Amino acid sequence: MNLKSNQIRLIAFDLDGTLLNAAKVLTQRNKAALEHAAEKGILIVPTTGRLFDAIPEEIREFPFLRYAITINGAAVFDTETGDNIYRAEIPIEQAIEIMSYLDKFPIIYDCYKDNTGWMTQSMWDQAEVFAPNAYYLSSIRTRRKPVPELKEYLREQGGSVQKIQLL
Repeated sequence: MNLKSNQIRLIAFDLDGTLLNAAKVLTQRNKAALEHAAEKGILIVPTTGRLFDAIPEEIREFPFLRYAITINGAAVFDTETGDNIYRAEIPIEQAIEIMSYLDKFPIIYDCYKDNTGWMTQSMWDQAEVFAPNAYYLSSIRTRRKPVPELKEYLREQGGSVQKIQLL
């Protein structure tokens, strides 16, 4: 890479409502802009709340994509090696404490652990009541694995949680 000190070296961007349009589609104009930047030696880094596998395939398959910041910064993924090269996770006991507090409210919640979405079965069953639109409902149905009771499942698994989210 032959960059001068005042040149752009990296472009990090959100997906939903930024790179992707309202229909969650990468426009040809945005794709061309990323390709042009990559040709100039600039690192292209999607930065998202999604798991890496939930990034649209078209973006994951960019030949110039090397890194992705995922799960709201909880993981930095190296596409070349397939490894998480950085992790910032929530200790399991703290995650369970947060979820126990959330149980007081009329909401549903889930978590990401080990690059997989998990949710209590009864909450998963109620998703259509809480999901704001068809896209989010589909995301819950396809990207969350229901377990009988999430907090108990986490206690059994141990380790840490990458993200907690609620609707």
